Amino acid sequence: MFATPYPGTALFEQALASGRIDRAALHSFVSSLGDARDFVVNLTDAFSDDELKGKRQEMMDEVCSRVKPLDEEEYEGRIKGLFGELAGGHLKDNALMKHRAMHGGIDLF
Repeated sequence: MFATPYPGTALFEQALASGRIDRAALHSFVSSLGDARDFVVNLTDAFSDDELKGKRQEMMDEVCSRVKPLDEEEYEGRIKGLFGELAGGHLKDNALMKHRAMHGGIDLF
């Protein structure tokens, strides 16, 4: 996940003040906002965009090397155990299945 400066937050105001968000391209920036899993703007001084994305990937690889992924049936069972019928057809939604494959499984609510 990346810190995402959403409008109305102190982080957004700080990113505007520091010039990390270009006021002239504000509409474009706001239109590009997704969720915190998506890289939108680099808020660090320590890394370039590519370095920051690379560090995130290194961390993800490290975690994945230590954790055994759940198979689909076990995953669905755990989600249903946590959320019951609230999960409904959510687990089979094609767009969300694609999102889970790309970003991981934490997307139920």
